[in-house]
Amino acid sequence: MENPERTKALSDGLKAAGINNIYYESPGTAHEFLTWRRCLKEFVPLLFNAKK
Repeated sequence: MENPERTKALSDGLKAAGINNIYYESPGTAHEFLTWRRCLKEFVPLLFNAKK
């Protein structure tokens, strides 16, 4: 990962400000196709997850 500390700090800052977000680290990859594939796999189900 290129700079996971800054990305994680951003996520933590957003949460502290009351902004809901999801932080996901793709293990063993950086800014490459496998990262995008993994992120898509994690993100798409959230689009169709109905709030209860």
